[in-house]
Amino acid sequence: MAKPPESTPAKRIFIGYARGDARPVAEELRAALEKAGFEAFGDPELRAGQNWTEALDFMLTHADGAVIVITPAAFTSEELLREARVLHQRASTEPDFPLIPLLAGDASLADLAVSQLRWLADFQVPTGPSTEARVADAVASLSLGRAPSATPRESAAASAAESSYMPAESAAPAAAPARPTPAELPAMSRSTSNVVSAAGSRAGNGPVDASVVLVAALHYASETSLPGVTSALLAVLADRQPGAGDPLDRLDAVPGLGPSERSAAEDLPVAELAATPPLSRLLARAADCAQRVSGDRRIHLRHLVAATVLADDPPLRPELLAELDVTAAELRQIVREAARQETSGEPQEVWDALLPAEPLHLAGGIDTDRWTRTSASR
Repeated sequence: MAKPPESTPAKRIFIGYARGDARPVAEELRAALEKAGFEAFGDPELRAGQNWTEALDFMLTHADGAVIVITPAAFTSEELLREARVLHQRASTEPDFPLIPLLAGDASLADLAVSQLRWLADFQVPTGPSTEARVADAVASLSLGRAPSATPRESAAASAAESSYMPAESAAPAAAPARPTPAELPAMSRSTSNVVSAAGSRAGNGPVDASVVLVAALHYASETSLPGVTSALLAVLADRQPGAGDPLDRLDAVPGLGPSERSAAEDLPVAELAATPPLSRLLARAADCAQRVSGDRRIHLRHLVAATVLADDPPLRPELLAELDVTAAELRQIVREAARQETSGEPQEVWDALLPAEPLHLAGGIDTDRWTRTSASR
């Protein structure tokens, strides 16, 4: 007797929205998705005692598609901005990952085209006379694997130009330079994507290099209090100079490493940041690190931090090493020891080989890897 065909698992759709005014629409969307046979991801899956960051990271990285509900609150929500960047990066690197911005409430296409989420206007936006109609269009699009009934970016800019509260000459954004091929961008965990985004904000108009990324990673470890290699590295750096104050405060005071004054609305999406040198080279090295220690090129934060201390194009800035009173070789050793304590499932001997212990010495005992406060001040 022939076996009955196995059922196909329901596709998982992540619903992103700003807390408050978008919740009723998110619930309407959830009901419509589930009625159509999808599994909806979002806040209700989080149970008491679960780690919020880990649960959200799982949903963002395991979803098969996403709908971002755009209400007026979305234009000022930092949390939604971070989620949208992760989803944008996935949609830019995974051809089969649908990402649909869903306008709701008083939010208009003109608002979206000039907001902190303006790059979502690159995607097809469902149209319709009501929120209910746009929800139905979005769900139908996901079911049929087609783009929503929508207007592309050019029309979004034109719509913005027609807005009564915005001067027409400033409505249409300037033509952006050609973007690198999205397929070349590496896959990253949400923590990694958050750090990359924070590094871009921190750098402002400057280069997003290994030093800026390392400082952003250390700040992320401090803010989230999650255990891991980066948190262990931060603890060791603080213990090395107990009377020197918080190492993060000291690094923030170094010109070029502290937060920029640029607003969040000016930040680039992660996909664009990740494709721009020198960050693109650093991420390629991080993917190589991930491949060596885990057999998978997906970058987790520990792999990114390892890449920063191995970077040579450009290497870590002398000012950063001087402020921490550490050499690049010592920094590699600290990360290696942190990996020994904090990682599991990745062979320690591979980490040992990845992060060599000894610096290069020249004749006369000169250590090419050493940079102290004294030498930095000369």
